[in-house]
Amino acid sequence: MALILTRSPFHIGRGSYENASIQVDVKDATGSFVYETYTLSFRNNYLIDIAPLCESIYKKESSFIGGFNAYITPFGNTPTFNDTGIITVTLSGENSSGVAQDDIVTNYTCANGYVYSKEPYNKDFNAVLQDKSYYAGSSDIIYKLDDANLRIPILNPTNDNSSSQEVYVNFMKNNSVLYTDTITLSSPVAASTSHSQIARTFDYDSFLNRVNEDDGTIEESQCYTDFFDEYKIEDVDTIHVIYEDNVHVINVKTVEECKYNPYRITFRNRLGVMEDLWFFKKSTVSMSVKSEEFRANQLTSRINARELSIGYDNTPITRSSQEYNKNGVEKITINSGFVDEALNESFKQLMLSEEVELYDFNNDVLSAVKIKDSELKLKTSTNDKLINYTIEVEMSNNIIDNIV
Repeated sequence: MALILTRSPFHIGRGSYENASIQVDVKDATGSFVYETYTLSFRNNYLIDIAPLCESIYKKESSFIGGFNAYITPFGNTPTFNDTGIITVTLSGENSSGVAQDDIVTNYTCANGYVYSKEPYNKDFNAVLQDKSYYAGSSDIIYKLDDANLRIPILNPTNDNSSSQEVYVNFMKNNSVLYTDTITLSSPVAASTSHSQIARTFDYDSFLNRVNEDDGTIEESQCYTDFFDEYKIEDVDTIHVIYEDNVHVINVKTVEECKYNPYRITFRNRLGVMEDLWFFKKSTVSMSVKSEEFRANQLTSRINARELSIGYDNTPITRSSQEYNKNGVEKITINSGFVDEALNESFKQLMLSEEVELYDFNNDVLSAVKIKDSELKLKTSTNDKLINYTIEVEMSNNIIDNIV
């Protein structure tokens, strides 16, 4: 089953059929609910791009739920989680003699990703994902914060067998398995969930967050530090993603940061799945404010002010210019700290992402943001020696809630 990435063209050909047309059924990840049906005629064309039709899975009334790694779209009383979807294409037509031919029905998986322009036309990522045991991350090296959860994106667009198959994600330290997360790959058409899933080390929060959730207070002391080190989440140095006989290895580097406030960026990568990227070092917060104003006749207010109120310098209190619709937007500049050159692809995909979230680790706040920077110089160890990235993000919502 091919993977259609909706931000890039994916063409369906008519082959040798004459008077050909296609019916495109856009379905949820289970293949059981049809959102839209389109009927398209080839006419004199040999190819039809169906990628834009797949975008109807990501409805405007949907909202992304980061914890589930999925869109949630209510229809009736049942919510549907849409991180990926199924596209069924039925090709109909005649032969050169005008005799109707059998329909050709093909199922595709679609995700809200993209193909690079230098890559082959109609590139199918099935083989790429299977070679990586369905690991869908942008890099084979991951940086994580000490005592923070570690999440691994898994994407299966290929399995159309009747029997279930499994991907084993082993979180390891010193070649010993600390924890194994097992993800079952069912047939996409028969699956009960999206085939974009996340493997994670543990389902509970960090030690700091667990204390905060219980309305506790952490006192900085040597006793606390010793206790924290004893009960913190085990550090992971490698991850083995295993599918059948294939093992894909991911290196993990854990960073301890006690001075600065760490931030985690979660972005939709080129394969259409959500991926984490940590920023550990100095961050700065700024804000910009916009407003409108009007000027009105001041005669009445000047008279009333003279009679009722006098300013500190004995002049009438009047306002010749009145502001309204005043609001502001916060911006945060975050720094990755020193990272490996292999992480360049992750930063490239972050800059190209249309869906970004920012998690403030110390304050336990999750916000929708957009990347404010329009340029990013990709650094190399040869040219730049030490590699770090500074990125400015802007909150997607105003400071004052005025959403209608």
